[in-house]
Amino acid sequence: MRTNQRIIKFALSAILFCFAIVSNVKGQSFSILGFNTSAVDEYTRFNEGYYYDYKGRKIHGSIKLIRSNFSVFGSQPTTFKVKTANKGKIKISYREAKAVIIGTDSFAVVSNIRINKAQVSHFRKDFAKVLTLGKINAYTHYCQSSDGNRSYKFNTLVLQKNQRVVSLNDKRRNREAFEALIADNPELYQKVKATKKNEWLGMVKDIVLEYNES
Repeated sequence: MRTNQRIIKFALSAILFCFAIVSNVKGQSFSILGFNTSAVDEYTRFNEGYYYDYKGRKIHGSIKLIRSNFSVFGSQPTTFKVKTANKGKIKISYREAKAVIIGTDSFAVVSNIRINKAQVSHFRKDFAKVLTLGKINAYTHYCQSSDGNRSYKFNTLVLQKNQRVVSLNDKRRNREAFEALIADNPELYQKVKATKKNEWLGMVKDIVLEYNES
């Protein structure tokens, strides 16, 4: 009896998870709020780069990115395949490296990234591409998921100010959280507050850059 209950519970969880995925990808996609977070194709091929491990060593090699992923069975962080002269082919994640550089682009470890409402889409730590650094740091997190029939890709803008992190993507449009992030700058706060509905989304890049310069 208990076994049947566990099977039913798992099946219901799977159905609800798939529904959450589909509901989060419906509708028109938009670029990540003005930042250049275009397709990650250039990182999915091997390019020259290097990474730093937690002993401070700089390891050179050819590197390509594998998106983080999540499903009803759990989640996996972003990994990088690295071809090195000494170690051959290896895989690294935030557990083995603290920074990765591919070409001129940097990837840093960021905490508390949320893709949607599903618990398995919460990455407590993962790599994200650095967009700009300042009072508010901005990153792009690359992720994918599947409902068993189709796969979906998520490019999420991650804004970090001190210990506060706000994740924004196609369906995760946290206006109140973004407003709270800039609330200590009354002029910018009122500028966002005065916008209608989703107009503020097109202002995010400029607001972040203005905030960092203030």
